[in-house]
Amino acid sequence: MANYSINGNPISNYGCIASPKESGCLAITGAFDFPARDGDIEHDWGSETEPFLNALDMKFKPNVCTLSLFLSGTNNAIYQQSLTNIKSQLTNMGYLSSSYGLFLDQIKTTGEINVNEFLNKNCAKVEAKFEVANGVLSGTLGTASGGSGYLISNYNLKADFSLLVQRRIDNKSFGSFKDADTTEPYEKSITIREPRDIGLDVVIMTIDIPSFLNKISRFHQLLSLPNPLVLRFPDGQTINVFCRDGFKISRIQILGGIYAKFYLKLREIL
Repeated sequence: MANYSINGNPISNYGCIASPKESGCLAITGAFDFPARDGDIEHDWGSETEPFLNALDMKFKPNVCTLSLFLSGTNNAIYQQSLTNIKSQLTNMGYLSSSYGLFLDQIKTTGEINVNEFLNKNCAKVEAKFEVANGVLSGTLGTASGGSGYLISNYNLKADFSLLVQRRIDNKSFGSFKDADTTEPYEKSITIREPRDIGLDVVIMTIDIPSFLNKISRFHQLLSLPNPLVLRFPDGQTINVFCRDGFKISRIQILGGIYAKFYLKLREIL
């Protein structure tokens, strides 16, 4: 079982253990999501849509996370004191660390803590929501493996990140025509189109939680790079893209190894 510490203090100090909402999942959600872009993202010049991809433009929205715990005490007095203490820790959380290497700082607590008590049993389920200002996980991107299959800027989704693409959407479609910038009667441009959103249904499978954290952190580092990314399909087609909307991992399951799914949407750069 994964252990967590709040501001350097193990949750066991307060009579708590990690308690996932669903059996076989992690007790924390939202921490592995890739955040959506924030600030000025792109500008429509009429003849083209220009994404802002300089290093100074790469700002991201905070990730909203949830930590679920189970608290118990040997008697009511100890239980009540432990509940008071853990609520204080959760509302004043500056950073969160885990036994498998996850470290989250720049935390802003929302103040929302849900307590579901079990009457006469001196125990409760405690759930706290908080925001992580910098939702891009830290890590070392490393060297690209290249090869065949799905690649982003020569990084192989399978070899470098343990990502398997189950389905792709819209890479063969056309974006809609853009309105022509003209004083003549209204017409559509037949040569200028809106950028497409390219969708990939993705599965990640790793042997354990530290490996999962390593792979997903490296993927965060890739998607947060400035300048266009080059998406390459197995048939050799290439499209310049960037990640505008981020992605969310709804469930991380522990099934011998680690298994999770997410939908990756990449914005075409024309």
